[in-house]
Amino acid sequence: MKKSLFLTSIILLGTLQGCSTIVNGTSQSVKIQNLPQEGCLVHELYMTPLWNTGVAQKGSKSLEVKCNKETRLIKPSVSKEGVFSAVVLDGGIVDSISGAMWQYPSTVDYDKLEIKK
Repeated sequence: MKKSLFLTSIILLGTLQGCSTIVNGTSQSVKIQNLPQEGCLVHELYMTPLWNTGVAQKGSKSLEVKCNKETRLIKPSVSKEGVFSAVVLDGGIVDSISGAMWQYPSTVDYDKLEIKK
């Protein structure tokens, strides 16, 4: 009985590796409010100019928003699923490689973003 329970647990944990990668994917939508009308370039974000919304590949790097010679940063944080995967399942290996353990805020205000030094 103990052997079958142990084996079932191992198989179940093995199938859940990369939890955040599977559940949330490796990209996400980010909307930038109060973005100046002209002279802006957003690195690593595929923008739809009409709605100031873009799709970003998840990762540990900050997204750079350059407007009028000033660069501001959209910083990522670790997602709840990424923490769960890192602590319980596979040490976060799959999610850290895919970038899925990180997430950017879904909406940011340009005026409140940190200025890159």
